[in-house]
Amino acid sequence: MANIAKFRLGAVIVLIAALIALIVVSLKIEELIEKQYQEDFRAAAYDELIERREEVEATTFGMFLALQRLASHVLDSSSDWGEHFEHFAEREIGDSSYVTAVIASPLVGPEAAYPSGAADLLPAGQEAVLFDSQASDPEYLAAKAGLLNGPLQATDGRQVLLLRHRVLSHFMEPENEFWGVTTVVVDLVRFLERIGLAEISRGFDILIRDESNSSTTDTIIHGDVSRNWTDALSFDFEFPNGSWEVLAIPREGWPLHSPDWLRNRIVMFGVTFFVILTLSYVLRLSELRYLAEERLNNAIRAMENGLAIFDSQGRLHKCNANFAGFYSGALDVIRPGATAREIVETIARRGIVADAIGCEDEWIAEHGSAHRRTKNYTCTDKMSNGRILRVSDHRMEDGGTVCIRSDVTELEEAVAEAQAANVTKTQFINTLSHELRTPLTVILGLAGIAKLTDRMPVVRALKTVLEETSAPPIVREKVDEVIDHFSKLVIQQEKSGQHLLSLINEMLDFAKIESGTFVVECAETPISEIVEPLEAQLEIEVNRKGLAFEVNCDEGSVYADAFRTRQILYNLIGNALKFTDMGKIVLSTERTDSHVMFHVRDTGTGIALDDIDKIFEAFRQVDSSVTRRRGGTGLGLAISRELALAQGGTISVDSELGVGSTFTLSLLAAAPTTRAREDKRDRADRGQAA
Repeated sequence: MANIAKFRLGAVIVLIAALIALIVVSLKIEELIEKQYQEDFRAAAYDELIERREEVEATTFGMFLALQRLASHVLDSSSDWGEHFEHFAEREIGDSSYVTAVIASPLVGPEAAYPSGAADLLPAGQEAVLFDSQASDPEYLAAKAGLLNGPLQATDGRQVLLLRHRVLSHFMEPENEFWGVTTVVVDLVRFLERIGLAEISRGFDILIRDESNSSTTDTIIHGDVSRNWTDALSFDFEFPNGSWEVLAIPREGWPLHSPDWLRNRIVMFGVTFFVILTLSYVLRLSELRYLAEERLNNAIRAMENGLAIFDSQGRLHKCNANFAGFYSGALDVIRPGATAREIVETIARRGIVADAIGCEDEWIAEHGSAHRRTKNYTCTDKMSNGRILRVSDHRMEDGGTVCIRSDVTELEEAVAEAQAANVTKTQFINTLSHELRTPLTVILGLAGIAKLTDRMPVVRALKTVLEETSAPPIVREKVDEVIDHFSKLVIQQEKSGQHLLSLINEMLDFAKIESGTFVVECAETPISEIVEPLEAQLEIEVNRKGLAFEVNCDEGSVYADAFRTRQILYNLIGNALKFTDMGKIVLSTERTDSHVMFHVRDTGTGIALDDIDKIFEAFRQVDSSVTRRRGGTGLGLAISRELALAQGGTISVDSELGVGSTFTLSLLAAAPTTRAREDKRDRADRGQAA
């Protein structure tokens, strides 16, 4: 029980450890899944914003190119450059939905704008900014790139961006080469719509700030700066001579869980439950196997017999102490893993088995091959210590062998004592039977003489005297009655003596059968030689009881002992006569190719189905009470069966209670061939060996 408790404690610890490990692994997997989802979500958002950035950069560069072309038109124009500029401005950007105005501002002279009056959109004081704010920017001064300013609030209240380009006059003197500035005024709201910011804003909060401003505080182009943008996606819009930083955060914030997190948890819970359930089942099976093995070990240890189990390779798997104790001189070899051959050789060489001394090799060959046989092996070994072991080796389906060693010393001694007692009993019965038969023969002989009372000389002399003395008739009549009565008593005495003699003969025959000294001599005998003496002997007795006796037998022959066959039939007919009060008894024969059947049928009381198997047992009678109506020792049918078997035949019965019985004696029709006798003897030898 302590081992089982330890096993169960270990199983519980394993289950708890497995559960903890599965929970940790599940949480880690969930964490990785959520992290991967968040990374994928951010990557998808980033890809979408990158597409917008490319569109913004393309749109912005397009506007700067338009500025450069407008600048070139300004330089190429004549004195009416204003009209020329407005014409080209209308052609370049007239269809744009987000460009509000285009302005050309020379350093000296009036400015030109498209549409007319667009210059009034610029806030007051902006003119000075046009020429002075970027005076220190080398690229601007070199007129290689434009500049983006804003957002500013136009005079009409709209937020606008200013795209500026410095115009140089290469035909002037170097100190006067700065001609002026061209400006594109962009409506900020429409520009953001043009680049798809409104669409993005449906899912994201966007913050755009200008990083090109020289001030310490970035200029906010778009968005709510008060929101926490620390976890936002960030990328830059690059412009000529400047850049914007764009920050984006989903409106609902970054997702903490994937949309399938509940399903994932259910799946992981199901997997965990299944693994724990499977592990519990495996542990339960292991516990049952452990319990079964413990019970097997306990049973093996508790066995009074010695038991050893060898695997299919002939190696010892396990054995109990009793098995090792029977071969105590070979304990160093009887260990798990040792081969059966090693154990057998050690037992033989060390003289542990008395039967092996002097013939070790033969004994080893016989016992060593027992483990390779496909059938069971049984023998008896006499040990050097005087004990007797019964050896039983049983082959298992997996090729292994179970070896059982039983100490049968007391049993063998008891059998020997029983056999000796049986011999003594047989000798006593034989002696008693002979001692009883001798005086009984004399008694029957005297009874045979005494039943002829009227022929005795003394009786004849008495009758002569009575006649000579003229005795009265009454006296002679009484004397005749006495003589008749005496004769009847003697006849009854003779019958009882004959019955007693038959009982003694039955006892003597049974004793011979038990002692094995009973011999039959079979030969091909005419059936009439068996039946006719029996018919003459029994017909009077059958008729005396008022029964009919029918004999229907053929004229063939049978292979049998005539005397013993008559004895069998006499017992069967006598048994029928005993249990039949009215009707008839029929003796008939039936022949087949190999057998002759003698049928004895009666119309007696019949035999119950439960009693049919008992009637052939020695000393057993259907009615065994002390008040039974019919006598007998109960040996007649038992002796008849043994006599039939000794002749190679059988006896069977078919009976119905209240209707009658039919006993059938089956004997060989002809003598068996030599080959058949050898086969029969071989089968008998194999049966004894088994």
